[in-house]
Amino acid sequence: SGALVYHRQALYGDAMTGNRRLCEETKAHADRLFPCWIIGPHLPCDFPPESEVFAEMQARGVRAVRIEPDLMGYHPDPAMWRAWTDRLRASQTLCVFSRLSTANPEDWCALFEGIPLLMVDHTWGEWRRVVRLMQRFPNLHIDFSAFQAHYALETIATEFGIDRCLFGTGLPERAPGTARGFADFAFLPESDVAAFSHGNLLRLLGNPVLAGPVGEGPF
Repeated sequence: SGALVYHRQALYGDAMTGNRRLCEETKAHADRLFPCWIIGPHLPCDFPPESEVFAEMQARGVRAVRIEPDLMGYHPDPAMWRAWTDRLRASQTLCVFSRLSTANPEDWCALFEGIPLLMVDHTWGEWRRVVRLMQRFPNLHIDFSAFQAHYALETIATEFGIDRCLFGTGLPERAPGTARGFADFAFLPESDVAAFSHGNLLRLLGNPVLAGPVGEGPF
């Protein structure tokens, strides 16, 4: 098993310092912990040029990025983000964004169309909006760490396919027990549970090799 991880310093401090620190702190477990870099558009005295950041990502084997629109004061301006969207689309790099970080997830999904997207932090109270986003944007995937509605996994998998459903815990902000229950007690074939619990993430990351066998069962 493995996990997609980002550094809090990259989110709340200097992004590149936190991104590089993440790689250093996880390199001993690089076959299980997959770094996700916080990114933003190049602006003077703020974020480095996209070409430099992307080249460093490739050199360090970073397979995913995360954007935090409202937290960092970004707008879904196509011209401002084109250098990133062109690179992410061409490389099919996974892009994560927090529903809690934007009041307009539709705008961001449209901006990142054609790029593998993973939305996190949405809750069961947003069921109708999540379903509409899944209808409109076939490149959108969701995790279930906070989307803990009754039969949520089974319903979304039936309507949109298990390949767009990812296991997530929301650690350290959330306890992982309920998230684990989605896999342990799912009314789904074991092959679907395996895809949900680890297979889909690995596919979106380009199928990195994990340390040792995945083992028996979905985990």
